[in-house]
Amino acid sequence: MAQTLKIEPTSSVDKDGNLSITISLTPNERKYMLNEILSIEDWVSDAIAGKINKCKKRMMNEWNPKLMPSFTDDEVWLDMVTSRPDYENRIKKAEKSKK
Repeated sequence: MAQTLKIEPTSSVDKDGNLSITISLTPNERKYMLNEILSIEDWVSDAIAGKINKCKKRMMNEWNPKLMPSFTDDEVWLDMVTSRPDYENRIKKAEKSKK
């Protein structure tokens, strides 16, 4: 009967909130993985990046409708846009392009 592997990562969070995770693999565990993939490090990195992207997409799909409800009030929408520090009306854009 095949043995079920149990990977026990260790983790720590630094003062800036960055999470570091360490996973130790036995030589046999490495052999199993390298039978299927070219690089364990690349596979782990791609798996984490993929999971982050999927979680981000699901979070955005959940929260965007809550944070940006359909605007039936044009004044609210207009105030949100024009109050942004990066908003420039046509006059400001023209002045900027002359410089």
